Amino acid sequence: MPHLASTRKASSSYAIHQASPQAIKATATASAAPDLAVIERLDAIYKAIQPAPVLDRAIRLPEVLDIVGVSKSTWYARLNPNSPSYDPRAPQPFKLGATAGSPSAWWLSATVGYVQACANAQASN
Repeated sequence: MPHLASTRKASSSYAIHQASPQAIKATATASAAPDLAVIERLDAIYKAIQPAPVLDRAIRLPEVLDIVGVSKSTWYARLNPNSPSYDPRAPQPFKLGATAGSPSAWWLSATVGYVQACANAQASN
């Protein structure tokens, strides 16, 4: 009897190998559909529980100067409305505290946007 069972297994696997490519594809598609739905659902759950990416952060003057590529005096001249080098597009700083002696910071996105605006103005001229 064990010999007969092994013959049945061999004949059924032989039948699978003899199936047409269309039949194999239909079988694979039918069995993959639930798996795809599960994967899509797990992907949606994963995206829902991920923390929101940090899109912006406050940066201090040394990093601003590195991004913009100018000296400290040139940068402050661009921020001063009374200066001939004043640039109204330059992002204005904000205080990190309530007192006048609190350090100043700029938003990274505003600083990068300023550099891109300057580059776009150069490209259009």
